[in-house]
Amino acid sequence: MSAHVCRARKRSGRWIVAASMAALATVVVEADARADNAECIKGFEQGTAARERGKLREARKHFVTCAADTCSKTLRVDCAKLLDDVDDSMPTVVFGAKDARDADVFDVTVYVDGEQVVGHDQGKAVPFDPGRHVVRFEREGSKPVEEKGLLRA
Repeated sequence: MSAHVCRARKRSGRWIVAASMAALATVVVEADARADNAECIKGFEQGTAARERGKLREARKHFVTCAADTCSKTLRVDCAKLLDDVDDSMPTVVFGAKDARDADVFDVTVYVDGEQVVGHDQGKAVPFDPGRHVVRFEREGSKPVEEKGLLRA
């Protein structure tokens, strides 16, 4: 009978240690979740502020952050919807340049508001914020061409 009591105590002791380890793991996971959640909330707040200022490209980056799997489900759903709204309202431009014979030219560097546009030469739509923009086309051996325009959401 005393051997039985000794085994019961050992099992009980193991169970208490296991329960303590599980509680400690839960605290660590909850602390990580709070840290992740802080980043998620920050992404939501910054994305919303950028969207209100008409900075859709910036807003999109923040909404991608808070729509991540690491964020709470409620925030993820809200951010995913806002991300879709931003994508739907963001204007895009497909750039093209032609020479004097009306032939497509590919060795052109394009700048929008002083920032070089990467990937324009692949015929793909490039997203921009709505508003006024200055587009500059540069080609070696030619005078630069500058156009001003308004992009609408």
